Parts: sequence; structure tokens; C-alpha cells
Amino acid sequence: MSEVEEPVKLGGKFLDDFIAWRDAKIAAQFPNIPTLSPDTLTPQNFLAISTFDPNSKVDIVKERAEKYFTDLLSFSIGMVAEELPADLKELIVDEKSAQFYKDYAKIWFVQSIYHADETIEYKSTIRGGRLERELKDIAYSATLAKQTMMIYYIALKELVPQILPFIYHHKTFNIKLRTYLLEAAQNQQLAFQAMKSHLANVNVHGEYDQFRFNELKSKLDLLNPTYRLSNDILSSYIFAGLAFYISSNMKNCPSVKSIYYNTILKVLKRILKNPDNKYNAIATGIANLQAGDVVKTTEVISQMFFKVTLEPVNSIKNINTLLFMTKASALPIKAANVDAAFITYRTNPAFYQFINGLYCTCVLGTIAYGLFNPSLDHFDLSVLYAGQALYVDEYIDAVAQNRIYQRMGEFIRDFTKRINDPVRVINAFSQFVPNYVDPVAHSLIGNMIPMLFVLTKDSISCDIFTKPKDQKSGSLAITIPNLERKLVKPVMTVLRGTSFSSPYVLYLGGAMFGLSLRKYLTPTFSGFKMLKEMIQSSNPPTEAPDLLADYIKALPSYFRVDYDNETEDFEDHGDWESLYERSNLDVQKALDLLVNIPPVVAQPAA
Repeated sequence: MSEVEEPVKLGGKFLDDFIAWRDAKIAAQFPNIPTLSPDTLTPQNFLAISTFDPNSKVDIVKERAEKYFTDLLSFSIGMVAEELPADLKELIVDEKSAQFYKDYAKIWFVQSIYHADETIEYKSTIRGGRLERELKDIAYSATLAKQTMMIYYIALKELVPQILPFIYHHKTFNIKLRTYLLEAAQNQQLAFQAMKSHLANVNVHGEYDQFRFNELKSKLDLLNPTYRLSNDILSSYIFAGLAFYISSNMKNCPSVKSIYYNTILKVLKRILKNPDNKYNAIATGIANLQAGDVVKTTEVISQMFFKVTLEPVNSIKNINTLLFMTKASALPIKAANVDAAFITYRTNPAFYQFINGLYCTCVLGTIAYGLFNPSLDHFDLSVLYAGQALYVDEYIDAVAQNRIYQRMGEFIRDFTKRINDPVRVINAFSQFVPNYVDPVAHSLIGNMIPMLFVLTKDSISCDIFTKPKDQKSGSLAITIPNLERKLVKPVMTVLRGTSFSSPYVLYLGGAMFGLSLRKYLTPTFSGFKMLKEMIQSSNPPTEAPDLLADYIKALPSYFRVDYDNETEDFEDHGDWESLYERSNLDVQKALDLLVNIPPVVAQPAA
């Protein structure tokens, strides 16, 4: 009997409803799929399918879905005369959905007029800020997310129908795929290939390995749109790579040395105090070399760690994937560099297991200390980390299972979950890295921070979606001004590649999502402008009807600026200006990415 993934309770039920709708559609439109044996579906075949164009690195299904969504908007307010395809018309049969499209389209159309270059002459008659607030309110429910996911399915069945069997049989296939991708050797390959890309493109502006990340995420979210599957798989290789870069490049500075020393002392005292601890004998033997003095033992071990791992001069050439495969930075102490004080243990394998496991506790203790206390500018013993990541056997067992960096990465992921806020997570890393990591690795780690934002955001969303009580989806929208200026564009670069296979639009909110779609109205606006100019240039000249001006005037006065009858304070532009106009240049450049996807650097060959 096949193992079946446990069902989840979805906040607001909108994802539950979507999955039921999608599965029913597949069964009705592709009747051979339900009768297909799930045993014929393999992870390898699934991973070979993509919704992305291999050359442009763009999700072609999302592009078509965006076009379909804007077609529905235009149809809802009478801007297009032609009939919609039956699949799309079905989405607006029920009164609630039809009203949503009408309400959203009416405001979105004017928002697009406000921002488009072709219609700049109308900008001063519109209160852009009020339009945005209205779009946010309209899209506050889960309707927008559910509709975009339904439209994505319609585009998916047209462009990539070969993926549908895996989606339909997701309850059994998800378990198979999860097991395959989290198996040590396969998971190590995921991290290995990602690191090859990081190293090859470390100095390439705008390259964060986002294509690999989003291409895999898109497919995984098709199987489980709660983000549970994609978050576990993507986190496994992202955090493993992060663990490798940090453990290979800890900064030689007083703070790191203080954390190492006090972590070693804490771990040794705990082990020596417990006779039943399986490492008590070797810890006692090591301490006896220093006459049983645990403080002296700590000093000798810490000095050995400093000499072997902190004092050598680092360079980017020394950070390579071979070291990842050999686990060198997690197992730095060898017979060739062991301190003379431990000469009697030079040929003892158990000693190296223990001492390298102890070193890993120092690395994770430093990461935890730095992330949880980002504002500290000096060492404070009272906030030294003391959790599960300081247990030596965690690392000894992981080495035996050939997943040491994955285990270290799991602890780092747990740290981010404790912080439990994507903005605080990336801000914590932004402060941690320069204070605790050697400069040679700053760019490598910095280029991973956008993915950390998405993974943290997805983890929080997953908790919301899988809670039994309803949650307001609007609370998931990203507040751009809260992001550190230098991180806004990298985060938006990764987010822009996210597909509608998940409730991604909840992160943008109604206003930013509308902004991202305005390019689809460019032909319409150009057509209006050309028609107006043709009529005005006729001989004899004729006054041309101004359809756009008439449309704006039909809006409630709340959204318009009436210069002849204005009673509100003209100096108060808070309601006039959009988020884009109120933002600094860095944020504006990031928002530009929502409209135009920049070219992505080709990935290095495997």
C-alpha cells in the first residue's frame, strides 16, 4: 500500500478549495490521469519538467497567466470586445468572483494610467496613494490568490500538461519526491550545484542563483501550495551552503574567540558533570592531560581551534566545492595539526570525532549568538547560546550519515524560525556577516540573503495556512519600507521570479501586484493616444473625444483631483503620491523589476 502524505488544515480553506477544484479539473479534462498508476511517476521525470524557458529563464506559464488575468480585468470593465476562452469565462460565473474582477479592474486601470509613460498627461488628475489603498482593500481576502492560482492552472495545462499526473497524484508522489531530494547524496548534489553557481557568479550584479531557486520552487509549490514541501527542500540546500561558507570563513576577531572559548567551556562542563554522557570518558581523558583543570583544557583546545581555523589567511580561491564534498571545514582537526598537548590521542579516531564535533558547536554557537544579538558591539557572556546545537553527537552522527553541512544548516534554519520575521532575519544576517565572517565570504553569503527572506516568509505563511482558524491573508503582504535599502532590490529580484503555483500574490498585496501588470496595458494606452492624435491632426481639425479623461472623471471624486473645486490641502501629497513616488531610488529600482524582468546570467555547466 502506498504511503500517503497527511492532509493539512488550511487557514481560510482557500487552498483546500483550490486543490479540490484543480484535481477535479484534471480528472475531467484528462481522464487518463486518474487511472494512471502512481508507481510509474518518478522524481527524476518530475524534475526534468519545467515551467521556465531555458533561455530566457522566465516562467512562461506565469507570463501567460498574467496575460489571462489582465484579459479578465479588461473584459470585466468592457475594455475588450472579443469573447474570453471558456476556461476563463468560467472563473467569473459566480457573482462574488465577477464583482471582485470589476472592483479590482476599475481601480487597476486608473493606477496603470497614473504610472504609464504613455499617459503621463493624466497623472496630475489622480490621487495615486488613494488608488493603492483601495487596491489593497479589494485584494485583502484570499480571492486574488485563489484566482491567480486557478488561472495558472489553465495556462499550465496548455503549456506544460506533462506535469499534471504528478500534481493529480500529489498525495502519494510528494512523499516519494521528498524522500528522494532529502536523501544525503541527492541533497548534497543540490547544494553542490548551487555553490558552483554562487562561486562562478559571486561578482555578477543581480545574480543570486534565483533561476535554480525559483524553477524548483515553482514545481514544488504545484505539488503543495502551502509551501511546506518547497520550504523543506529549498532550505535543505540553501542553509547547507550557508553553513559551509560560514564555517569555512569565521572571522579572526576577539568576539569570535570569546564565543569559541566560552562555548567549549560550557560543553565540557556539561559533559564532565554527567558520568552517563557517552563522551564523558574521552572528555575526562582530555581534561586529565591538564591535571583535570577544565579551564586549562578549554584554553588549550580554543588555542588549537584559533590556530587551525581562524589564523590562516583566506581567499576566494580557497572556497571551493571540493572542500564541501570532503567536509573539510567541519572536520578541521587532523593528525597533522593536532596540538602537542593531545599527542597521546593522535591515533585515536574517537578523539577526532569528539574534537571536531566540539568545533562545530563553536561555529553554531557563534552563529546563534550573532543572529540573536545583532545589536551587541561587545561580547556578553549572559546571552551565550545554550541550545541543542551545542550537543557534540549531533555533528558526529551527521558526519557518519554524510550530511554534516545539512545538519548545521538545519540548526541555522531553526535559528531563523525563532526570529520568525523575514525582515528581522535578513537584517540580523546583514549585521552578523560583517562582524563574525571573514570579508572574503561576504559577497557569497550576501547573495544568499534574498533566498533567506523568501524561505522565512514561506515558513511563516505555511504556519498560517495550516492552522485550523481563519487568517487574514492581507497580513502576509510585504512592507517594502521596512527592508534595509540595499536588500530591497535583491529581494524583489528573487520574488519577481516566483510563480502563481503558490499564493505568491499575497506577498505583493493588491497595489504592488497591480503595478506589476501595467505593461499589459501599454498597447491599449498607445492605441488611445494614437487615435486621439489622428483625430486632432485631421483636416479640418476635429476635437477628439478623450476616453481616458472621461474614464477618470467617472471615478468617485475621492480618487480624483479637481483643481476647480478642490477643498483639500494641496500641500498634503500623502494621498496623491504612490508608494513608488514616496520611495527612495533603491526601492524604485526594485519596484521596476516587477514590470520588467532583467536578463539572468547563464548557469555554469554541471
